[in-house]
Amino acid sequence: MNRKLTSSQYNRFIKSYVAVFKGTRETAFSKGNEQWIILKKLDDNDKIEKEIDRMTLEIKSKQPQSLFTVWARKSVTNQNSSSILKSMEIAANVTSESDVSCVSAVSSCSHSIKSSKHNRICHSQVSVRQELDEITAKLNNIRALKTSMLLPIEAEKQLKVLENQRSACQKKLKRLEQTRTSQANFRKSRKLKLKKLMEKCPDVAREYNLDLHYQSGQPRIEERGQSGLLDVIVEIASRGAAADPSRSSNQISPCMTLDELTERLKLHGFILSRSATYLRLLPRRSNSIEGKRHVQTVPVRLKKATNDEHKKHEDQYFATNTINHLKTLAGSFGSDTVFFLSQDDKARVPIGLPAARKQAPLLMHLDYKISLPDHDFVVASRHKLIPSVYAACTINNKNEVTYSGPTYISIRSGKHSSSTAETHHYDFSLLFESKDFEPVMKVHGKCKPIVIISVDGGPDENPRFSKTLAGGVQLFKKYDLDCLFVVSNCPGRSAYNIVERRMAPLSNQLAGLILPHDYYGTHLDDNGNTINTELELQNFKRAGECLAEIWSELTIDSYPVVCRYIEPIVEKDSSSLNAKMLDLNWLTVHVRQSQYLLQIIKCNDLNCCPPWRTSYSKVIAQRFLPPPFLFKHSINGICATELNDKYGRFVDLYQRLQLDNLIPAAHIGYDYQCSSVQDEILKRTCSICFLYHPSSTAMIQHKKLHSSKYLKKQQAVVLAKKEQIQENNDNNNSEDEEDHSTNIDLRYCVGAHSVAPLIDNIFDFLASDFVEI
Repeated sequence: MNRKLTSSQYNRFIKSYVAVFKGTRETAFSKGNEQWIILKKLDDNDKIEKEIDRMTLEIKSKQPQSLFTVWARKSVTNQNSSSILKSMEIAANVTSESDVSCVSAVSSCSHSIKSSKHNRICHSQVSVRQELDEITAKLNNIRALKTSMLLPIEAEKQLKVLENQRSACQKKLKRLEQTRTSQANFRKSRKLKLKKLMEKCPDVAREYNLDLHYQSGQPRIEERGQSGLLDVIVEIASRGAAADPSRSSNQISPCMTLDELTERLKLHGFILSRSATYLRLLPRRSNSIEGKRHVQTVPVRLKKATNDEHKKHEDQYFATNTINHLKTLAGSFGSDTVFFLSQDDKARVPIGLPAARKQAPLLMHLDYKISLPDHDFVVASRHKLIPSVYAACTINNKNEVTYSGPTYISIRSGKHSSSTAETHHYDFSLLFESKDFEPVMKVHGKCKPIVIISVDGGPDENPRFSKTLAGGVQLFKKYDLDCLFVVSNCPGRSAYNIVERRMAPLSNQLAGLILPHDYYGTHLDDNGNTINTELELQNFKRAGECLAEIWSELTIDSYPVVCRYIEPIVEKDSSSLNAKMLDLNWLTVHVRQSQYLLQIIKCNDLNCCPPWRTSYSKVIAQRFLPPPFLFKHSINGICATELNDKYGRFVDLYQRLQLDNLIPAAHIGYDYQCSSVQDEILKRTCSICFLYHPSSTAMIQHKKLHSSKYLKKQQAVVLAKKEQIQENNDNNNSEDEEDHSTNIDLRYCVGAHSVAPLIDNIFDFLASDFVEI
């Protein structure tokens, strides 16, 4: 009897479940059997009967009925609402005691979603089912009115429209279910094929970064064959970017927007959205909800528009174009012929106090800014060390000047020495002797023929100052260079100097460091005055050596850091870098000096300069770099424009060389379109030889070249040289050989006299060559 009751109950449950279930009959029977097994385990026939009653009531609600039946159903529904709620609670209890993925189909009010092992909601199918339910409800109401003969004529048209909509929704729902099944099968088969391929050809999988993704959701871009994305972002952002304002972190502030960075990545083959690019940068606020999405980032932060940092300078585009010209020149000639050096002085390091105002990182890699305690006072005046940092920049295979290379640091006493042009000139010889700089500075045992030095523009290294000129001339002659360029950026833009990137790793090593000021005993009295000079020099030397040992153990971008303490020079040679001792004729031929650039170039006269070591004279026919000039597009094509034209743009080096014929004037100074010196250009340009000078002092010195007194003195030197040569040649050579040697030496001595002839009467010199009739 119980078996018959159970079989009849089972048949009624399966029949009701199949009628309610939306899907194939085969799936409905399998799901129904699973639910029957779950309910039978509870051993409660009342719950099974209530579930059957609930499904039966749901079936009847979908059938077309008369108007009276509808009214009666409403009353029955109100009476049985409590029983329906209880049945839903029963279904919920069953769900908590059984497999959630299976019972969710039973506990749903109208439909059971077809799912896999992990039941996931298909939002597109849910929305289509909701739309189908609404259309079905409207159809049932209209059909009920039609059965009761109360349906108006206009509603029949709506009935046909609703039927068409229902059929369309059913087709769409069926297509979505089939698509979901086919996509799941495709992913499964693709995983199997990929797994077989990785097992069969591990080398191919390693080459193309093939990997199986077992986690839910879409894998990261780095896991889909674009593993070098983060390195490329750093490489793009580091070109022309500013260093951290405090030089205490490795953060990079690029001079480009997020859209420009995304476009650059697309050019490198990385296809990703704008938001995906931003998620790989440092967030503005790491403690926000959006900031927590930045999981794997690079040390690059987008800067907000501010008015207090890196203020704009009127010459910034002019100076940047000059630096870009030199970088283009360095990339064109390659690493075998060009030595690119960036130099600057780091902030002075105190002795006897914490060397850096920051806390050493503990456990976590976080740097907290702290201030000095009230009782930490300066030990004595000028008790600091001066580090001069020299950063060599390598040229990669793409012919680009990189930010990596060996670093040399010269440490000097802040009390007994100072950072001057003489010290930088002396440090260059130390770089040449260093073995770590040999791969980037030398070729065949000699200094590379083209040297480019990027400086900060301070008083000790400004390219327009006379001592920088004197030091550059000595380096040019000593190392037999073809070209020597000293370039600086405009004021307030020192953060864009390449050497500033090396400051942050150096500052990190100073966290928690206190350099000893009395290692060999105190050299100060109670008032902080020096009582023993020799002991003071020893203590300074010991502190400098301690700092040199710490920095020498550091490596930056896999390149070594060479650090050395330089003892102060007791007797200084005042004439070592004296520009007044230079030959004015030689400077006129070989030197071009401007506001932000110093050029010293070899001439083509073999009697004056040794032969060229590179093909520079063939690439730059006029020897000196052309002045930056603004160009724009017009109805006549490209043309040169004035300084204040808002449509004018600076061009790169080789475009500028090709457009040289468009320049309106033949003799213009390098600073012709430098905004800050527009009022001084005429005063700094020589009216005789049209040579431009960077300062009034240089202009006064150059005017001596055209004075009659100077020319007569030069002629006397030439005549004395001529007589001496003739006397030597009378004893050894014939007349022909005497004349030949005399002419050679005369050319060597006269140099550029043809450029500046001796003028007795200025009015006769300026008179026209044509006779008026």
